[in-house]
Amino acid sequence: MGLLGLVCSALPLIERLELDLGLATLFHLRGARAPPDEVVIVSISGASSRILGLPNEPEAWPRSLHGRLVRNLTDKGARMIAFDLIFDQPGRGREDRAFAQAMRAADNVVLFEYLRLSKQQLVGADGDTPISLVSSDISIEQRIPPIPTFARAAAAVAPFPLPEVRAKVSQVWLFKPGAGDAATLPVVALLEYARSHYRAFVAAITKTWRALEPGAELPLLPGGNDGATIQASALRALLRAHPRLVLALRERLVAREHGMDTQARRVMLALLHAHLRGDSRFIDFYGPPHSVTTVPYYEALKPCTVHTMSGRPIDLRNKAVFVGFAEQSYPEQRDDFYTVFSRTDGLDLSGVEIAATSFANLLDNRGVRPLEAPWWALSILCRGLGVGMLLFWLPGSAAVGGAGFLAVTMAGTAYALFSTYGIWLQLLVPLAVQLPAAMAGALLWQRLDSRRESRRLHRTLGLYLPRGATEALARHAGDVASLGGRSLQGVCMATDAARYTRLSESMQPDALRALLNQYFDVLFAPVRRHGGDVSDVVGDAMLAIWSRGPAPALREAACRAALEIIAALDDFNRTNGEARLPTRIGLHCGPIQLGNVGAVDHFEYRAVGDVVNAASRIEGLSKHLGTRILVSAAMVEDLPGFITRELGEFRLAGKTQSLVIYELLATTGQEADRYRGLREAFARGLHAFRARDWLAAIAAFNACLEHTADDGPARYYLELCQRYQRKPRPANWHGVVSMRRK
Repeated sequence: MGLLGLVCSALPLIERLELDLGLATLFHLRGARAPPDEVVIVSISGASSRILGLPNEPEAWPRSLHGRLVRNLTDKGARMIAFDLIFDQPGRGREDRAFAQAMRAADNVVLFEYLRLSKQQLVGADGDTPISLVSSDISIEQRIPPIPTFARAAAAVAPFPLPEVRAKVSQVWLFKPGAGDAATLPVVALLEYARSHYRAFVAAITKTWRALEPGAELPLLPGGNDGATIQASALRALLRAHPRLVLALRERLVAREHGMDTQARRVMLALLHAHLRGDSRFIDFYGPPHSVTTVPYYEALKPCTVHTMSGRPIDLRNKAVFVGFAEQSYPEQRDDFYTVFSRTDGLDLSGVEIAATSFANLLDNRGVRPLEAPWWALSILCRGLGVGMLLFWLPGSAAVGGAGFLAVTMAGTAYALFSTYGIWLQLLVPLAVQLPAAMAGALLWQRLDSRRESRRLHRTLGLYLPRGATEALARHAGDVASLGGRSLQGVCMATDAARYTRLSESMQPDALRALLNQYFDVLFAPVRRHGGDVSDVVGDAMLAIWSRGPAPALREAACRAALEIIAALDDFNRTNGEARLPTRIGLHCGPIQLGNVGAVDHFEYRAVGDVVNAASRIEGLSKHLGTRILVSAAMVEDLPGFITRELGEFRLAGKTQSLVIYELLATTGQEADRYRGLREAFARGLHAFRARDWLAAIAAFNACLEHTADDGPARYYLELCQRYQRKPRPANWHGVVSMRRK
């Protein structure tokens, strides 16, 4: 469950859903909360346009009106004024000069700097040919400052990039990498707001540095009059380069050294944290639109008491004031952005509200804080482990209640951390992936657990019974009476090891048992690999059957298994020195009966029928012929892919019907030339033998021995020819060799 959670959390779709659903759920569970009193928005809206008798196009408003606003806010004690408006085009000269004069006099105004995104194509040295890349287009963010008159008059200018398409806003840039790592409006506004504390902040940095690095030179920091933009870049570089300085400075500020008042300590800590974290930060929204204290533009122009949008009087002393579009109704909304608190009637947060909220987050040292990657992974793993373990051990009925308890616990923990500390724990993966998966897995596990004992018994019985018997027992719950015989076409393989009796006399029982286990492992593996079942083992003998599938496929599989057994036994015997077990194999096919054989309290599941007896007799014939694999003619009839030679027609011991017997030599392509001369000579000899031409037969069989000196069938037939020369065959003899011994 832990690994499943990690994998799912890394999927882009889950990340988007976690942001859109999980984080939104935490915000709505927490509800609105009060923003800092120090932040105020002056809203430009349709209502202000109507009351002031101006067109509902703020770009057309006289800029002297903004100058009047700046003077009035300054007179009322506003500490910082930020305009979230674009002033990249000059207006009327007198109007522009009035606004600029007001900003110079106030010396606390931050203006918005527009970022324009453009794409350019990379070209070669000739200035014309595009460079061959995956994409030869690059994105460039161009900073469009206010007109020079305003830029020089303002205390600072800063960008505030927000999406130009309707997308959900959850984060803001504090420093914009694409714009030269420039500090954005919330950071610059904070530095301007903290101007009166800046010297004390630099002094605290200097003192902390000297305590940490005695004698080391502190990098030069900008002074209080160098501008917020320069200060932001220098502070960010210094604090990021010296993490020990950051820790010590934080301890110094938290400890309230030198009688530092609460407000000064709060502002300095805000400056410290604003320059520490990454380029962007998740926004901790205070609530729906107009949650931040909002004053209509026309109210802010009044020389007397100013009232908020709700009619409450407000004191603007020491306030950070943000001026921008902030409509009260959806149809008139111009500068809107979709957020977790967008209203159902379509009213969204405006850009100036997002800027003011971000500034307030910095001032409060608040923000939505996702866990860092190692802690995030550990959180997912631990919750998956806890969910999996609890539901695994609970019984089925209690598991449902346990799942509900876990859901409430995890959601409650996430809510408590979010509402108290702003820590964002993932909800979607634990509640919608890990918990249901663990529940389903636990129920499935319990179902499987009820079958585990039967499977274990099935495997144990499989060591002693053929596969068909264990499957039948599993289907019929051990009802032996249900294992009645069934007739089918199959193949039987009988094997026997030479020298076993002599070997058993010379070995201790435990050593003999170990040797037999190794021997049968060699025999069983090819049988299993080619779809056969070991039906019976007696002493050193094995009986295997093939009964599932079409007859040609069964015959081919049994023949291939026999050849592999002989090859594997050659390796086995080479490594066992004197403890060798040369093995003979007999194969026959036809109708067989599979079922339980026995009575009272002892049964065996085995194959019975003439095919079984015939396979055993064919294997016994190998002892007389000196061969290793003998098969009946029915086994290799119309079966391509194998090299065989006919050895004659035999009436096996105890049988009334004769069988044509073949020797299985190899598969097609395995040393075919090696056997060609032997097979041709033996075929001539067998033909002469059946024709009672003993001299021709003897010559042919001698030719076989010249080709292969230890050819057992040739030697056997030479002895027969010599015997039959002395004792002629009866007139009704047609070449059938009768075997009186097994």
